Amino acid sequence: MSRPSGAQVSVVVGAIVGVLFALPADGALATALHLFGYPVALVVIVRWVAVVRERRLTWFVAHEVAMACICLGFVAMDEIAPIVPNALWLVIAALWYLRRGSTTDG
Repeated sequence: MSRPSGAQVSVVVGAIVGVLFALPADGALATALHLFGYPVALVVIVRWVAVVRERRLTWFVAHEVAMACICLGFVAMDEIAPIVPNALWLVIAALWYLRRGSTTDG
């Protein structure tokens, strides 16, 4: 049996950490949104540089949807403070992806 690659390990770790982040959500809707959002977002974030450089549109869209779900989960819990950093990252990530993430791309 072959050893898993670093990329495979990072995806598994991102998913596990994402589920652990999601579990404290308050209420069924928030829990569902966070159980989808956190694992998906963290898996993509772990591979973010590759997502941007290789223009992985499907991964990028999954990340943006996941981040929106995280924000909506906090809305469902009436918790405003956690929305700010998550929404800010959603916008920064979109700008980074659209700009290709590098000032040397020309």
